[in-house]
Amino acid sequence: MYAILFFSYKNNALKLASVYRDRPQEPLDTAVYWTEFVLRHNGTPFMQSAAVHQPWYENLLLDVIAAFAILLVVIFKVLLFIARRITVYLSNVLYNNNKVKKNV
Repeated sequence: MYAILFFSYKNNALKLASVYRDRPQEPLDTAVYWTEFVLRHNGTPFMQSAAVHQPWYENLLLDVIAAFAILLVVIFKVLLFIARRITVYLSNVLYNNNKVKKNV
């Protein structure tokens, strides 16, 4: 069993290694190219992520989390309100049916 698993791990490692080595340039040449690219264009503000210009709370999705939290609280309050109304209604119906009217 171990030999079968080890063989499949070896094959997967060899496939990944061949994919990693299949590059048009060497890694050092790629690093030199991008360094020269940045120097030619006086920095790369056009390549910056949009997250650089977002407020920190949007970047961490705190506004989305807050919106969902508020939505859950509102849903919980509405369900609690409905449950209380149903409970009051049922208790009134049950207690009113048990009372016997007295003839005067």
